[in-house]
Amino acid sequence: MGVLAVAVGLALGNLLVAIGGSALIVLALGGWQIWTLRRLLHQVATIGKRQHKAEAALKAIRVKLSQEADQLAAVDRRIDGLRDAMVAAKGVEQQLVTSTRGLTNAMAKLPSELLTEQQAMDQLLAEFSPKAPLPLVAGWAMAPVGLRWLVYLVEQTRPELVVECGSGTTSLWIALALKKAGRGRLVCLEHSATYAEKTTEWLRLHEVTEQAEVLLTPLTEVSTARGSFQWYDIDPAKLGEVDLLVVDGPPGGTGPHARYPALPVFAPYLKAGAVIIADDLHRKDEREILEFWTDEHQQLQPYADISAEVKALIWSTKAAAGSLDD
Repeated sequence: MGVLAVAVGLALGNLLVAIGGSALIVLALGGWQIWTLRRLLHQVATIGKRQHKAEAALKAIRVKLSQEADQLAAVDRRIDGLRDAMVAAKGVEQQLVTSTRGLTNAMAKLPSELLTEQQAMDQLLAEFSPKAPLPLVAGWAMAPVGLRWLVYLVEQTRPELVVECGSGTTSLWIALALKKAGRGRLVCLEHSATYAEKTTEWLRLHEVTEQAEVLLTPLTEVSTARGSFQWYDIDPAKLGEVDLLVVDGPPGGTGPHARYPALPVFAPYLKAGAVIIADDLHRKDEREILEFWTDEHQQLQPYADISAEVKALIWSTKAAAGSLDD
């Protein structure tokens, strides 16, 4: 029994020692795993912080890149604007060069043109010796060269009826020429009460009211092959057949190609051989009107280039067409 007890005791002791060793091993392993886990968690946390910082840095880089892209786009726009400005400036420069050349050429011609105009005015004054004051031959009025040619035309053709679209200086000189010719009458169509009154007063001062009258005719809408225009409210049939048509109105401010209706309205009442005078050909609209007329009416033929601003055409067959230059 004693031996058995000792043996049992030794066995229990060994067992306890073994159990204790195992426990120590387990505890040691558990502690190492916990330490490892904590280390891993710490590393994960560190990586997470670094990732967060990296994402923040990346976001900042993206913002900066976006700002720089906006700045580059703004620079591109400025460059495009500068290019456009340079192109525009070059165009303006070319226009200035062209204008300067034109002005230089015009100034070179000015002395001779002034002399020609003065000669024409001297001829008019010498022929008619007017005693009353004269209207201006500047601004909107026909220049002396045109007036002299127009007077000469009246004297040579001795028209029975002259119709003038508009009124003013031209009206007076035509009336003086008709009085000298001893025949013919002038009818002026005028939409402005002010101009109608002024022209009538000039006619009265120079005692040619028997040769000319001014009809105050408001503008009204008239239909043509090229659309509607504002034109004198007059029935051309009541005036009679026209020998000379002077187109010097309405003013361009009343609308594009404002004088175009003159021929469509009066064509049925033009005598064979009637002359049409077109003024203000320095304006693009007036030159285009001549093109419209000649395209639409084959019987309209060139008659005389009076000046840079005034041209005459004849309404006739080719057999009857002629020129004062012939």
